Amino acid sequence: MKKIKIDFMEGWYYVEDDTLNYSCDDYADDVEVSDLTELKVWQYNQLVNRLLMHYPYYKIDRLEGKFI
Repeated sequence: MKKIKIDFMEGWYYVEDDTLNYSCDDYADDVEVSDLTELKVWQYNQLVNRLLMHYPYYKIDRLEGKFI
């Protein structure tokens, strides 16, 4: 299991049994991730890049944001 750390965030993410999980010292147990809405676009894309590097079979898409 490869733990993935995102800049400026506590805890880490990992994939187990095709499920994205989150672990940090504040929680007694690891939790299954149901959404990633608290992440900024650049944090989300950083997570996606690292997930695809370490878990290439995990299905997740990058986000694209544009300033208007």
